Amino acid sequence: VRQGQYFDALRSALRSGNEEVIGDLFQKCEDPLMKKQMCLLLGRHRVNYEVEDDDEADELNELIGNVHVSEQFLKLAQDLDVMDAKTPEDIYKSH
Repeated sequence: VRQGQYFDALRSALRSGNEEVIGDLFQKCEDPLMKKQMCLLLGRHRVNYEVEDDDEADELNELIGNVHVSEQFLKLAQDLDVMDAKTPEDIYKSH
């Protein structure tokens, strides 16, 4: 944590089962993007934690609760152009 590696510290705490550290990590972290990334990790691990003392507490709690996960996966599928079924001819183009 001294080097600002909050995400790695959170990942280590979750692996070791030390969930008491979560609040301290969120209080020490000042980067809003890092907090969002940490919330996505908590949601992935299905940890029951609620952010209270933050300006973006509602958005962070939605990330922890996996509210928008399906929308994010659909957006990723559109970005990767895998929404439509492809035929083998589309994948293996002959010259």
